[in-house]
Amino acid sequence: MFQLKKHFFILVFLLLNTSLVFAQKNAYRVIFFGDSVGLITVEKRIVNNQSFSCHFKSEAEAVLFFIKTKTFAQTDLVFSEAKLVSGHVIRKKNNELQELFYKWNGTSYDVTDNNKKLNINKEIIYATANFFIKEPIGIDEVFVERFNYFVPIEKLENNQYRTKVDGGTNLYTYKKGKLVSLKSTKGVSILMELIK
Repeated sequence: MFQLKKHFFILVFLLLNTSLVFAQKNAYRVIFFGDSVGLITVEKRIVNNQSFSCHFKSEAEAVLFFIKTKTFAQTDLVFSEAKLVSGHVIRKKNNELQELFYKWNGTSYDVTDNNKKLNINKEIIYATANFFIKEPIGIDEVFVERFNYFVPIEKLENNQYRTKVDGGTNLYTYKKGKLVSLKSTKGVSILMELIK
């Protein structure tokens, strides 16, 4: 009996002192001129009440004016104590490749953008990938990983938010805290809808 109690307490101790990882996964259909042309998958892993990671992957292929365009994007971000601490972003459009690395050094971010070294002197608390995992309640700007700058987030009615990036407009719509659609317009419109 003593041996059973001993194993029970050891098991309870291990469970209480192990960081449990919880995951939230969502998938979105990419729609272009009414046709489904791609898929976005997003996964948020909560390590503890101080840290989480975000994995974003997008693949799409469409034809516009007889020109075939194939895109791929993958973003891996790690947040701790309410700020980005590291990140890796890969974006590919046809044969053009952009690869970025972010690392918090204690006072700023060391950034590598296709082997070009940059420095960002402002804490990143919300990046574009975050739109897919958390409604930006009370957040007034977003860091755009692709361009390495911040843009304002405009709060609209009915749980909608708008950003303007590189001459285009993005409209994010949430329901019960979850992103249900994103309409991105720059010349033409691309719609991303949550797959239920």
